[in-house]
Amino acid sequence: MNTDTTPRRIHRREFRDRVVVITGSSRGIGRETARLLLHAGARVVLNGRTASRLEQTLDTLRAEFPPEPPSDEGRVSAIACDISTEEGARELVRHATERWGRIDALINNAGVSMRGAAAQLRASAVDSLAAGNLRAAVLPTVAALPELEARNGRVLFVSTVAAIHGFPGVSLYSATKAAVHTFAEALDAEVRGAGVTVGVVMLGFVENDPEKTTLGADGTAFHHERRAMQTQAQAAAAIATALARRRRRTITVGAGRLLDIAHRVTPGLVGAVLARSGGRIHRVSRDE
Repeated sequence: MNTDTTPRRIHRREFRDRVVVITGSSRGIGRETARLLLHAGARVVLNGRTASRLEQTLDTLRAEFPPEPPSDEGRVSAIACDISTEEGARELVRHATERWGRIDALINNAGVSMRGAAAQLRASAVDSLAAGNLRAAVLPTVAALPELEARNGRVLFVSTVAAIHGFPGVSLYSATKAAVHTFAEALDAEVRGAGVTVGVVMLGFVENDPEKTTLGADGTAFHHERRAMQTQAQAAAAIATALARRRRRTITVGAGRLLDIAHRVTPGLVGAVLARSGGRIHRVSRDE
């Protein structure tokens, strides 16, 4: 993967004055993707559920990308809403169209991580992952489709290599992200004729913000540390490039590409190797 994340790499002609909505963009990958697209000249709508954190990110990006005369509006706005609900998804789309008059691209970045043994899963974890990963990707897409179809727009789903083959220790995370991938494939078959491009970016382990939490199998949040395979800036560059080039499937790390080949050629062998791993790949200690 090319790790050059400077603005000159991000296809300015593809994003100049385009309106891009990014869910889950108050921090982490979403925030860095917003920063990169603003560098490239896009108009960006930020979204998150925590209003205070979202406002802080909005202020930071407005300071980095001040309004350009004669406009005094700037190129970034934000709306706090729960996009895992139909009303929240519609509110996000209303904000973008009222502020900018259109939507050219939607990046479904919002998501919830999970670690824990499948035997310890509880309903609260199932509900949280289904809402945070599946509903939060499907509902904004449905709400935005009329705008995207009107402009030959683009939809991009941010996913994970754990969606290729179910991993021990992240069963529910793998399952919900795999469901998003399958939804993206079905959506592509439905809307390609209308000129809408649907894509999926599958990331490896990306560095976390210090305050980020993940869910345990019982549905409670906890902090954990892990060794990252990609920086947030590298992940953002992969997302922006996939969007610019209208790629339908992108795997950003070599290990993920090898897994993809092995899963298609010898899925039984992949399962056996993971079974023998004893869950070491995703084992974490809880720091509560």
